[in-house]
Amino acid sequence: MATYLRLETAAAGIHLHELPDGYTDGDLAGLRARYGIPDDWPEHPDRGQPTTRLPGGGFAPPTGQGWDVSLIDGPLHPSLLEIATVHPVGGQ
Repeated sequence: MATYLRLETAAAGIHLHELPDGYTDGDLAGLRARYGIPDDWPEHPDRGQPTTRLPGGGFAPPTGQGWDVSLIDGPLHPSLLEIATVHPVGGQ
């Protein structure tokens, strides 16, 4: 099963990057940098969340700041695939 780095910013939306076997911290840092996410992202004061989940489902529009980063090592939910841009290994 593939592992994906999920990157979400208010400006770029949600991107899922399939990671190669044996990926490194440097690989992850390079992908984060591509979206303007700083190296100290977990503690950065501007982190915030790009979107807010609404009660009953759906999302509020992003505020234009913040980012969210996570690793996914399980199946991708169909609703996530509907709203995300997927980048296969070796893809842009």
